[in-house]
Amino acid sequence: MSDTHDIDESMGAVMPILMDCDKDEDFSEGMDKVGETLPILPLRNMVLFPGVAMPIFVGRPKSMRLIREASQRKILVGVVCQKDAEVEEPGLDDLYPIGTVAEVLRVLEMPDGSTTAILQGRKRMALHSLVDTEPYLNGAISLLDDQPAGKDDREYEALISTIKDLTIKMIEAAGDPPRELVFSIRNMQNTMYMLGFACCHIVANPDEKQELLAIGDVKNRAYRLLFILNREYQLIELKASIQMKTHEDINKQQKEYFLQQQMKAIQEELGGNMNDIEIRELRAQAKKKKWPKEVGETFEKELAKLERIHPQSPDYSIQSQYVQTIVGLPWGTEYYDIEHSAIEIRV
Repeated sequence: MSDTHDIDESMGAVMPILMDCDKDEDFSEGMDKVGETLPILPLRNMVLFPGVAMPIFVGRPKSMRLIREASQRKILVGVVCQKDAEVEEPGLDDLYPIGTVAEVLRVLEMPDGSTTAILQGRKRMALHSLVDTEPYLNGAISLLDDQPAGKDDREYEALISTIKDLTIKMIEAAGDPPRELVFSIRNMQNTMYMLGFACCHIVANPDEKQELLAIGDVKNRAYRLLFILNREYQLIELKASIQMKTHEDINKQQKEYFLQQQMKAIQEELGGNMNDIEIRELRAQAKKKKWPKEVGETFEKELAKLERIHPQSPDYSIQSQYVQTIVGLPWGTEYYDIEHSAIEIRV
C-alpha cells in the first residue's frame, strides 16, 4: 500500500499548507540534539524541504508504526524519497541519498479509516546507510548546511520576487485558489521558506524536486527553480493557447455549418438549392447541343465534378465557368471550327 498519493499531479487534490515563520527563521532549532542515526520515513513521489509543512497519507505498516511513535515521543525523523515508487520494501539503494529531517506535527485519523500525518521539514540531511530495518527503518545520517545568499543581495531578492509571481500564476492556472493563499505568498518575507514552498508544492517532477533539494547553495537553487518554473509555465500557456485555438476552430466550424444550413433552407424556400438549379439548367442546355460524343462525355464528367464541389468552395466558381464555357460554345454551327473548340475545352 502506498505511503502517499501523488499530490503534486493536481494542486487541487491537497491544498498547500502555509506556516507562520519569522523573516530570518532557518527552521534548524533543535538540530544540535540530532544524533548520528534517525528513524527513516520513505515517501513515494514526494520530497520535503526545510520549513515546509506537508500532509502525507500513511499506508505501510512500518511507516504507520514510525509516525505514531514519532508523534507520541516527539522525536524527529529522516524523510527521504524513493527512486522507484513501486518498491514496497525499499532498501538503501532504493532511496535518494539526500533527504530532510522532519517533525511530525499532527497525526489525523480520517473518516474513511486512513491515516494522514502532517510533517514539517527542519534541515537537509544525507543518508549514508541503513543500520536497522525493524520495527522500521533506521539510518546513519549527517546534517547538511545551506549556503545562504547575502542579506543585501539584490539579485537574490529579484529571484525570489520572480519565483513568487510565477508560483501565484501556476496556482491560479491550476484552479481558483483561496485569496488568503495568494495573499500569503505575495507577502511572504522568509525567502528560505518561499523557496522551499515553491520547490515542494509547485514543481511536479519528483526527480527535479530531488535535484533542487541536493543543491546546497541557496541562490543556485533559486536559479534552478526559476528555470523549471519558467519552463512549466510556458507549457501551461502553450496548452491554453492550443485549447483556445481548438475551441475557436470548433466555433468557426459550427458557425459555418449553421450558416450553410440557413442558406440551404432559404434556397429550398425559393425553389431549391442554387447548385441543383444550376446543374439542371446546364443539363437542359446540353440537351440542345449537337456536339460530338466525346464532347458529351467530357461535359458529363466535368458536370459530375461540379456537383461534388461545395458551392462555398473557391473551386466551385472555376469549375462552373469551365462547364458553362463548354455549353456556351456554338456547337453544330457551320462556321465554327471543331478543332478550335477541342483546344478550348482542353484549355
